[in-house]
Amino acid sequence: MPRSGPQPARPLSGVADVILFNTPMKAKTMPRLLRTVSFLVLMVASAAQAGDDARLNSALRLLDVMDMRDTLTRTIEQSLEVELEKSPELRPFRQVMLTFLNKHMGFDSVRMDFAQIYAEAFNEKELAEMASFYATPTGRKAIEKLPELTAMGARLGQRKVEENAAELQAMITDEARRLEALLKK
Repeated sequence: MPRSGPQPARPLSGVADVILFNTPMKAKTMPRLLRTVSFLVLMVASAAQAGDDARLNSALRLLDVMDMRDTLTRTIEQSLEVELEKSPELRPFRQVMLTFLNKHMGFDSVRMDFAQIYAEAFNEKELAEMASFYATPTGRKAIEKLPELTAMGARLGQRKVEENAAELQAMITDEARRLEALLKK
């Protein structure tokens, strides 16, 4: 959307210009970063329907046992690093982006939302069973490894898409031709 009124002078160039003046690079990179982090947050959380206070309290206990504060912090950091690998021109703004993501997607911001999601997805017995598992050495290891495994999965997915982008483009082109032919009939 074009800005109205006088435009500021554009003394900056390069990365700062990209970030501050909404060039196509920013329009592509920032939403991708937010989608990636949101996706990873949702992978940690899961979803279903509302639960009662007992389930909500059980869910809050589960989040504590899972060290969700630390897990989410590490997941955000790993996700940001994956994005910075793809867009190294944003690396000077790493701390700004990390501050923003922690403010709006960090544990304090999403704690009750996560608890509600878990309370909707699982009954009280299931929440207690999960808390018991995450208190075991294997559960602790799963929690410790989750951010790293999530980042590795994101890199793998990105690599697979990039390796096969030509195939996807050909499929889209073929489908566009097919749809166009249907419209002409």
